[in-house]
Amino acid sequence: MDTGYEQEMRGTPDETSGLDGTSEEAEAPSSVCVFVCGAVAHEGVYRLKDGARLIDAVNAAGGFSKDADRTYINLAEYVYDTQRIEVPTLEEAQSMRDEGRSDQGAPGRSDGISADGRVNINHAGKEDLMTLPGIGESKADRIIAYRQAHGDFTACEEVMNVNGIGEAMYENIKDYITVD
Repeated sequence: MDTGYEQEMRGTPDETSGLDGTSEEAEAPSSVCVFVCGAVAHEGVYRLKDGARLIDAVNAAGGFSKDADRTYINLAEYVYDTQRIEVPTLEEAQSMRDEGRSDQGAPGRSDGISADGRVNINHAGKEDLMTLPGIGESKADRIIAYRQAHGDFTACEEVMNVNGIGEAMYENIKDYITVD
């Protein structure tokens, strides 16, 4: 039975044939490699078919652990090559939800989406920030860390002060973001 995925590596690259950089054909062009960690049965790097979704990555890792929050990540989201997929525990997810909330509450939905559908960069949690074009996990983390260190953004353009977000990135996201 072809499940569409296979575990790539659980040890170091030299313990696993084909991933030591000796062959450029080690990865088929119609597949992606993702790292699945956190509240799953078997953390590791997995090769999935191109077009796979997060649920496929979780299943490749043996499914959720007993304490996993099965609703925190969007299981219908497509995976991409080199993606890190961290499944939080119930406790971790609640903590992240609490951190992503504003003390005063943002207009519109409480999860960082404004009434007009734009992402409020002053209140959005990591998952909401990652819906922006070109914003992955590390840039979302940097946005959150920046606003924790410097306070709320007073204008959308200030997001360019975040390491890794320059003018080109700002041009891609400016129509999708807002501040209070």
